[in-house]
Amino acid sequence: MLTVIDAVSVAGDRAKQNDDALGWSAGSVWVIDGATDLHDAPRSGAASDAAWFAHQLNADLTAISLREPDPALALKQAVEQTAKAWQMARLRPLEGRWDIPTAAIVMASETPNGLQVQDLGDCRMFVRHPDGRAESFGGTSWTKDDETALAERFTSAAHVGQGHKSPEGQAYLRQARESHNQVDTYAILSVEPELCVARIRHFGLRIDRPCNLLLATDGFAALVDVYKLFTPQTLMEAALKQGLAALTVQLRQFETEGDPLGQKFARWKRSDDATAVLLRLS
Repeated sequence: MLTVIDAVSVAGDRAKQNDDALGWSAGSVWVIDGATDLHDAPRSGAASDAAWFAHQLNADLTAISLREPDPALALKQAVEQTAKAWQMARLRPLEGRWDIPTAAIVMASETPNGLQVQDLGDCRMFVRHPDGRAESFGGTSWTKDDETALAERFTSAAHVGQGHKSPEGQAYLRQARESHNQVDTYAILSVEPELCVARIRHFGLRIDRPCNLLLATDGFAALVDVYKLFTPQTLMEAALKQGLAALTVQLRQFETEGDPLGQKFARWKRSDDATAVLLRLS
C-alpha cells in the first residue's frame, strides 16, 4: 500500500508561477516538471505554457486514474487528453517545435504485480530500504554534469541565474528542444503523444516492505544531484526526520546565500521550482 507522508511544491521565484505539479489517485502518485517556456508570451491563457501543461496533465491523470486501473494506460490516455486540450487552449500559432509545452514525470503505482514505476525526462525517485540503504532511480543519460557545463558556457555576469534568457543560451535551448523526442534524442512528455508516449520508461521494483519512496522534480533533487548537500541515504533520513519543507529551506538558503552567483555550481536559473512527495510502501 502506498501512503503519502509529506509533500511540498515551491516556485523557484515567488514573483512567478510554479511550473511543477504533483498528485495522487487510485494507488498512484506522481510529480510533474513543466519545462520552462522559451518565449516571453505564453501561447495559452496561463501564466506560462509550462504551468498550463503540468497542471492540465495533473488534472487529467487524476481523473483518468480513477477509472483506468492500469497506470501505464492511464498515463497514456492522460497525455493524449491533455494534447487535445492544448489545441483548444492555444491562442496563437507556434513558432517551431521548440515552442510546444513539455514536461518530465515520475509516477509510482501499487498494482497487483507490485510497485510499478513510469518516468520520462529528468525527475527522480529515491528509495529507502528497510535496512536503511538508499538508492535512486529515474533521469536519463543527460547528466546534471552536462547541464552544469552548458549553463556555465551560456551564463555571463549579466545573466547570473538567468542563463536560459541570455540570447546565446536561449538560442541553444531552442535548438535542443527542436530535436526532443526524435530518434536517439532527449525524451520528454509533450503535446505530441504520437512521439512521446512510446518512449515512457516502465519498470517494476520488487523491494522489501515497509520502505520509503521520495518522488522529486530535478529542482528538489538538486540537493543530491547538483549541490551534493546530501546522498540518497542522508536525503531520505532528513526527509523522514525533518520533513520536506525544512529541506526546501536548506535548498533555498544554499542557492541564495551559499552560492548566489553560481560560482560553485553554474545553473540556468538561480533557483528552480522544487517539488517532492514522500511515501511509505507497506
